[in-house]
Amino acid sequence: AKKEVPVEFASKTEAIAAFKGFLIAKNVAPTLKWHEVTKLFSSETRWKSCESALSTGERKQALAEYQTKKANQLKLLERQEKTRSREAFTELLNSVLAKDPSFSAWHSRFDVWREGLVRDERFHAVADEHTREALFVDFCEDMKKRIERKKLQAERETRSSFFEFLQEKQVSLSSSWHEFFSGLSEAELADSRFAASDSLSEHDRQHFFMEFLMQGREQEQREKRRERQAEMQLDDEQKNSFVRTLESLASDQKLVPWSRWSDIEDKLVDDESYVTLNKRRPSAPREEFRVFIDSWYRRYKDDKLILSRITKPATGPHLVVNSDMSYETFTNALLESASSSAITDLEFVKEIIERDDPTSSARLFYTELQSSSQSLRRSRADDQSSEDEGEIIEEDATS
Repeated sequence: AKKEVPVEFASKTEAIAAFKGFLIAKNVAPTLKWHEVTKLFSSETRWKSCESALSTGERKQALAEYQTKKANQLKLLERQEKTRSREAFTELLNSVLAKDPSFSAWHSRFDVWREGLVRDERFHAVADEHTREALFVDFCEDMKKRIERKKLQAERETRSSFFEFLQEKQVSLSSSWHEFFSGLSEAELADSRFAASDSLSEHDRQHFFMEFLMQGREQEQREKRRERQAEMQLDDEQKNSFVRTLESLASDQKLVPWSRWSDIEDKLVDDESYVTLNKRRPSAPREEFRVFIDSWYRRYKDDKLILSRITKPATGPHLVVNSDMSYETFTNALLESASSSAITDLEFVKEIIERDDPTSSARLFYTELQSSSQSLRRSRADDQSSEDEGEIIEEDATS
């Protein structure tokens, strides 16, 4: 025989690759220890070539990497083989049991059916008897699920066809089963969607009939609720539109918190928001007006108490407004008076002046004071006759 000549490698990488190739060629088991591998192969020429190029540590490392990879490959092959064997056994169960009308997924036992399966080579693909029985149980469970799904689908189709028949007959939601049934013709009674059969019992027909009526009533209730909601939404929109009209009148000073319905109704009769709301319910415009005015009056009454306290403090001069005073001058005077009163008063006054909902309480109060300016000036007519109109007149708190 020709004697092998030791190989020289160009690099460490090439030597490691050659060493791993040698291990692959010898099909070294992943469980062998280093000393066992050395004992088996140290006399080999390729081993000696690698031994010359690599240290013991480098070869041990290469062996460890090879064995890890080999072990993973074997585990993968084992899993694949296990899967194939299970699939083969399950295929056997499907080909024999699923086609036998005497087999019951609910009642059949593995030990009873084993004898009929053992002669097939696929039976022996799974070596463990416990695993075979477990796969048999899994097969039964899957078969039960398939049967139940098929049964449920058939029931859905039967129910759907029955409902379709009832819809065509336009069943009254107040009908009883007896009334409906007695009113059908012979042809209708024989309709495959309605006639009693293996898939549609008498109990099923009456049950589906009641379910159909219940669904119809629920749908009717949903539609009524939607209609009511739509009506309420439309009602709210029309009310809001009318309220915006009132706010516009308030902003134009054509409406005040003490206005009466009789004072304002004639100004609204041609307004679209009034006409629409009035058509819906004649009393609605007046009711909305009352709610609007009452809310506005209460708010103004509260604000007026604060403003009156600021214009007529317990101590210090009072603020008197004449007919030519501007609103800006008035509000500046309010803020100045409030700042000398208390921090909380100042904050309240700022809020009242800035609020414009539907029109500022400060502006309303200003208008009221202007309207009564002649009586306000009367108390100081003699002493203040030399002052210019449009200025704030300070009245002594003790007068």
